[in-house]
Amino acid sequence: MEHAALILEGGALRGFFTFGVLDQLMVDNIKFEYVNGVSAGALSAQNYISCQPKRNYYLNSHFLHDKNYIGARKLVFRDGLFNLDFAFTRNVTDYFPFDIKTYEQSKQNFEVAATDLTTG
Repeated sequence: MEHAALILEGGALRGFFTFGVLDQLMVDNIKFEYVNGVSAGALSAQNYISCQPKRNYYLNSHFLHDKNYIGARKLVFRDGLFNLDFAFTRNVTDYFPFDIKTYEQSKQNFEVAATDLTTG
């Protein structure tokens, strides 16, 4: 395990760039002791920690045109462009299951960053 931190930024679909880098880290079995992510970076991090190359890519590319997952209507009538509740439904997890066992057995420290919209 590398004695270093991996910090993953958010950015919605900009995460596709992150996916490729994380996939290569997984292929090369490079693991960071500390992993931090915000927004899309946090979702990418969980798949990195569970050692599931291509999971981020497949899920996002498969559901990219699903109006239940992403769309301007979600942006207007909900709290964002993405429906993250949908991202964790059986529709998604059945398509490409999350390896919870590997995730839970990981020795990597994982922290998710968040900011309160009202107070900053």
